[in-house]
Amino acid sequence: MRIDTIYRYMLLMLLVVASTETLSADSWLDKVKSGYKEVENKITTEFSLDDKTEELALAKPLPLDVPANWHYSYFNEPIFNSQMVILEDGVQHRKTIVLVHGLGELGMKDWFNLIPKLAEQYHVIAVDLPGFGLSGVPQGRYTPTNYAKVLNAVLNQYVDSPITLVGHSMGGAISLRFASMYPNSVDKLVLIDVAGVLEKTAFVKHISELPFDESLVPNMLKKTIAQVNDFGSSLVELGTLHDPASDFLHGNDVTWNALLSNSPNINAALSLVEEDFNSAVRNLTVDTSIIWGAKDTVAPIRTAKVLSANIESARLVIIENASHVPMKSHPQEFMVELQHALASKTVKESIVEKGKTDKSQGDLVCDNKANMTYSGNFDAIILNQCTNIKLKEVTATSLEANDSLVEVENLLLVSHRIALKADESVIRITNGVIKGDKAISLSGSRLDLAGVEIIGGEYTIYSDKHSQVVFSICKSESQQFSGLLHGVYELTETTLDELLYSSK
Repeated sequence: MRIDTIYRYMLLMLLVVASTETLSADSWLDKVKSGYKEVENKITTEFSLDDKTEELALAKPLPLDVPANWHYSYFNEPIFNSQMVILEDGVQHRKTIVLVHGLGELGMKDWFNLIPKLAEQYHVIAVDLPGFGLSGVPQGRYTPTNYAKVLNAVLNQYVDSPITLVGHSMGGAISLRFASMYPNSVDKLVLIDVAGVLEKTAFVKHISELPFDESLVPNMLKKTIAQVNDFGSSLVELGTLHDPASDFLHGNDVTWNALLSNSPNINAALSLVEEDFNSAVRNLTVDTSIIWGAKDTVAPIRTAKVLSANIESARLVIIENASHVPMKSHPQEFMVELQHALASKTVKESIVEKGKTDKSQGDLVCDNKANMTYSGNFDAIILNQCTNIKLKEVTATSLEANDSLVEVENLLLVSHRIALKADESVIRITNGVIKGDKAISLSGSRLDLAGVEIIGGEYTIYSDKHSQVVFSICKSESQQFSGLLHGVYELTETTLDELLYSSK
């Protein structure tokens, strides 16, 4: 199908919506959904009329000007029906290390500066995934699960023993998925600046924020930036919750292939953010090391902390001043950390137990303050009209936020009543446990939870006024519902437990 035909259909849809007079939000959304459906039907009809056969997607020619000990080969993978390019070095060694690249046209080239050193001890295998580098560009959805199946086919051909698997960015997500699907095939896992593990709303909010170094910014400006970022986050949350474009693309394979067959990066990126890694993270038993650039603006360091806290055996190393591709920006530091990860066994560290036995500091009360950081063991924490407040390594019997903007890391709340109460507030929590008879009570608030376990007697979350909760790699336990949570939920005069129970 010609792409200009698709554009005409999409333009027609947008003109229909734009020409409409005053509409309510729901009516506008219905119009957009109707327009997308019309486009989908037209694309499906025209694209299906094309005489297309599922031919092997051929790779590009193999490079000739390469080191003498590098061996390139073609591999016909069965998942997408494409021809892949595989690079090997150090074939004389018994142990195998497999390198999986992230998004971008370079493919396996991201690893080229590391391969000679690794090949001194390992049989090194680097791949160009289908759609990337020199490999063929097939149709289909480039999901981490599909890529994990591709990787399994490669290893069945090239390796006969458990491997060390190293993945960067999207390749880290693929490696995580592979290790969860084929745990007996992986002896050691190394994840580098992994993209896409957080729920897509949380992930997109991160890359839309204004980056700034707090140590260089005046206090008054810190508050303003925090408020601006929160406003942007609210727009992202609204857009991803009511997103007909996502339904349009993900609902039909013909439409997906028609629009994305020549856009591997977009195909892989859209597939990546839709994948749920909650079960993979929590059930992973493979020895795991996590390496992250402290200044990564693509994959939030929050992801690293969630992975480290929730993978049974994980060790986190942060490379200061490095960004999203530390093996290129800081090759020497990265190689030291990688070799340490390959040589040592990880040791699980405590998440939120540090302050548990400390003597309580009594109640913490914050009234109309900004840019404050608190840590320690408290009775009650009460925040009234406080902005850009950080709570780190905190334990308490309860947390109450009124008209406040709060960021929390490593939290332990245990109460016989309401553990967390938020009224017209925005709270982001990374790693923690919230336990109470009524664990969380909301009113016109927004929560962004990652790596959090919620335990409720009567209920886990209730909101008397419209509130929104984003869950990434979270867990819930109550009388009505127990299970993993990864998604976005709106609550109005109902409990999360009732909502989840009714959707079973």
